[in-house]
Amino acid sequence: MIQATTERWSYTFLMTSLPAMPPRFDVARLPISPAALEERLARIPDEDLQVVEQMRDLLFWDRLGLLMSDEEIIKQYQAFLAETKNEIARQIVSFRMDVRTIVAALRCRRRGVPLPSVPSEWMGTIKRQFAEPSLGLGTRFPWIAAIDKHFAQGDVDEADRLILHIVYEQWSRWMAGRPASFESLLLYVARWDVIHRFVSRNRELGEKRMEQ
Repeated sequence: MIQATTERWSYTFLMTSLPAMPPRFDVARLPISPAALEERLARIPDEDLQVVEQMRDLLFWDRLGLLMSDEEIIKQYQAFLAETKNEIARQIVSFRMDVRTIVAALRCRRRGVPLPSVPSEWMGTIKRQFAEPSLGLGTRFPWIAAIDKHFAQGDVDEADRLILHIVYEQWSRWMAGRPASFESLLLYVARWDVIHRFVSRNRELGEKRMEQ
């Protein structure tokens, strides 16, 4: 069983050595390079590093998309929840799963295809109110209408950008006022992955424009 924070190891020095995260995700460059971040992560206890890597795999499924089916990824998510007792790690991954579930439901509705089988507390509501514009979740998640509008306009890039904004803002709120700890590292890494995804995508789009 994976325990929560490793008490025998202090995260104060590690967190103070990391560059501050920007208030927004849509920046021109990463606050810390991938190599430098990996070097920092290599210092933490193995059991904590295992939680970090499992969390990162589940935050952005495209890390596993070429190797695993959706069903296998869902099983990995369920195994993560069963094994990981760290509450912040569970909240980070569960929120990302909720966003993915809602976005997948919006896409399925537009394409006229069946809903995916996803373990989410909101799936019952989504199934019952599938025809409702915000899937019956507009009060809880007011951003649903904006994402659906982007899909309706065929603006997938803006929809993806809004999704990144949503998760980055949520994790930034959870980080506010939190002392240096394993949990603050988890939130740092989660937000770094959002920025890395955005910066990498912008670089790819720029290269495509140069080729045209």
